[in-house]
Amino acid sequence: MKDTTMYSPNYSSHIDHLGVVLHLLKSQKLWINGKKCSFRESQLEYLGHIISLARISANPAKISAMARWLAPKDIRSLRGFLGLIGYNCRFVWSYGVITKPLTQLLKKNNFKWTEEAQTELTNLRGR
Repeated sequence: MKDTTMYSPNYSSHIDHLGVVLHLLKSQKLWINGKKCSFRESQLEYLGHIISLARISANPAKISAMARWLAPKDIRSLRGFLGLIGYNCRFVWSYGVITKPLTQLLKKNNFKWTEEAQTELTNLRGR
């Protein structure tokens, strides 16, 4: 187990939850490195997202990578791009509609980078 995240509605219950988790870890002979722990954070990066009390948002580093992505030259690079943005699709309004022209290019012997595909790539970068 590499990362563990805990959330509790208030400080008191969080202390209780922390005690339970530490007890369970100890009972399984699992230990944590105190130097790598952080507590009472107002936001954290987890599984490629930024999580705060107010919302969950896409990681700015992922957004930057999407914005810099070059136009795909083949199906493999298109799959890579669609995988990157697909992970953040919950943050892109009408994701399925916008990516349909791009996913159509994944069909066998159908990859041809067109002006429409470039437009959709540009649209996705801007979202």
